[in-house]
Amino acid sequence: PSGVARYAVDHPLSSFAETLRSTRLAIDLGIAAKNGARVVGVVSALPGEGKSTISINLAQLLAAQGARVLLLDADIRNPGATRALARHATAGLLEVLLEGRSIREALVHDEKTRLAFLPTVVKQRVPHSSELLTSAQMHRLLAEASGAFDYIIVDLPPLGPVVDARAMAGRIDGFVFVTEWGKTARRAVRNTIENEVQIRKKCL
Repeated sequence: PSGVARYAVDHPLSSFAETLRSTRLAIDLGIAAKNGARVVGVVSALPGEGKSTISINLAQLLAAQGARVLLLDADIRNPGATRALARHATAGLLEVLLEGRSIREALVHDEKTRLAFLPTVVKQRVPHSSELLTSAQMHRLLAEASGAFDYIIVDLPPLGPVVDARAMAGRIDGFVFVTEWGKTARRAVRNTIENEVQIRKKCL
């Protein structure tokens, strides 16, 4: 992984790492403990706000602290986490959902933090990505992973351009909303939060 992907782990005293530790606290307090993983969706209003960078660093930090963590790249149209962590992967989420491959076959492991990562390898455009994220196969995948991990961090597409994150909201326990400071218009964020009731109610 690039330096940015491991920044919080490599710089544990940074304000960035401290912010992610407080995010973990919000997750632990905001999502009741149960017999399975806490499922956290990371979203933004617009593309390019740093959502994948936050997803990766949060997952790495949790794993480095000893938790069993699965990072899932569910941004099927623009899989930024996969570009950062597993550029050479040949299989991932789509093969598990569409071809019945086992999750274990498709996972990529970080040797340093032991983070498990399920990439998304896009070989051709997937027009029905929202249906895939709400499919019975996706439900099975999350149920199976929930028994093996403490946290499942789901890097979701931005809320503005596509419906995928909204479609999957029922499967997510809590959301982390990422906004680019000083660049993204407050109105865009406000409109997104006001329109996405399910996501707003679960925002950590």
